[in-house]
Amino acid sequence: MRINVNVASLNVYRNYTDSLDRQGEALSRISSGLKIQNSKDDPVKLAASEKVRMQIRTSEMVARNAQDAISLLQVGEGGLTSISDSMQRLKELLVSCDGTKTPEDLASVQSEVDSIIKHIDVTAHTTEMNGVKIIGSEYNLRMRTGATGDEFININTENMDADNLGLSDLKSSLSGIVVGDNAIKGISKVDEAIKKVNEYRSKFGALQNRLESCYNDTVKITDTLESADSDLRDADVAEEMANYVTQDILVQAGFALMAQTNKFPQDVLQILQNVRSR
Repeated sequence: MRINVNVASLNVYRNYTDSLDRQGEALSRISSGLKIQNSKDDPVKLAASEKVRMQIRTSEMVARNAQDAISLLQVGEGGLTSISDSMQRLKELLVSCDGTKTPEDLASVQSEVDSIIKHIDVTAHTTEMNGVKIIGSEYNLRMRTGATGDEFININTENMDADNLGLSDLKSSLSGIVVGDNAIKGISKVDEAIKKVNEYRSKFGALQNRLESCYNDTVKITDTLESADSDLRDADVAEEMANYVTQDILVQAGFALMAQTNKFPQDVLQILQNVRSR
């Protein structure tokens, strides 16, 4: 038993502070939900987690790109639907112009035809998203679908106005179009325009399916990466609660033992006093 250096008390105090530190770490992990809060906690796992988080953010951006592209195609699909409906009406008008129509009837039909062609032009040139005229001009849009440089889906837009559909000639007088061969030519032009629009709509549908598949795959990949990052960083609350309770018991025991070991010098003094009194 020593007086100058109370070794037992120092050992108890060291274990007490260690338990107090571990209890603080457990409390910090429980309150934050993270077992890795800075680089000193686990440098290797922190580096791995940062790489996974970079992949997560990249995947999330790819998913947003796919959603934007799908929205763009849906806007274009809406415009093409309107144009297709207009051309169906245009064909009805042309077919209706037979020999039973009077000049006044033909003039009325001509007026509606002109309105329909104007509507087609307006629809083609005003259907846009974020400044991109999806059916009113020719673009080569490259939509990124991955983190590497060569992962793209190309969207080639076409101009679907009356001139490019070959319908501008129908603006002329129907009296020269609907009779004989001219009537057949007018209907043939509308049929060709309808075929062109339908082919363009089919291409839009195929691209939408491809982009939706890309989006769904990317979301699944992101979920998997989130799970991996959680395994690396997130704390097991049940485990940390058990650690906290264990360290709390050790802290209280250490505190009680320090009170006992700090009395050792006094016990020595009491022994010496008892010897002196004899």
